[in-house]
Amino acid sequence: MRNTDTPRFLHRVYRPVRSRGPLGVLALLTAVALFAFPAVSAQAAGRSARQATPSHSRPSLPGSADRNKPAAVQDRPLAAVTTSSVSGGYFRSVQSGKCMDAVWSHDNGTDIHQWDCYGGATQLWYWNGEQVVNVDSGKCLDAVWSHANGQVMHQWDCYNGTTQQWFLRYVDNGTHAGWEVVNVDSGKCLDAQWSTSNGTGLVQWDCYGGDTQLWTG
Repeated sequence: MRNTDTPRFLHRVYRPVRSRGPLGVLALLTAVALFAFPAVSAQAAGRSARQATPSHSRPSLPGSADRNKPAAVQDRPLAAVTTSSVSGGYFRSVQSGKCMDAVWSHDNGTDIHQWDCYGGATQLWYWNGEQVVNVDSGKCLDAVWSHANGQVMHQWDCYNGTTQQWFLRYVDNGTHAGWEVVNVDSGKCLDAQWSTSNGTGLVQWDCYGGDTQLWTG
């Protein structure tokens, strides 16, 4: 309907609403506005809908932090990833400078140590969902259902339980910056326990943001 049809339209609707007093006239004026300016009304409705829609975009992280994530090159790949299709990355302690190591063992229950970083498969890990998987053994970093401070971390067949689920939390403690590696079950952080010695077991401890709990790739 073109705007030149407006008088005919008014003639059809004015007579019924006149008898209804002011409310009827108000309804008539509203109808005229919608009839005469449909595009403007649609644009206004669209703006309102966009403004009401919440944003779910992923928050940005500080500066170069993403590039320094532990095993950053495989940050949260799909569950279909296998050890044969990834190269893995380091979990390097900010405090000791050493790397998380599965000590060439394929056995369940093997303690996870730190060792001088040398690029071997025992020190390469990748993310499979929330699991941290060793490239050499194919087993997962596991907190063994313990909530105790000082519990040494093990490797175990991956089963995606909460003892094998981890997340990263960026921390800048004023001296150094890195990532806390937090266990979903215990809520505690992976910790190098102030040791610079090869073979020191990596434990979980209450998260405090110190250098022993900060890790990079």
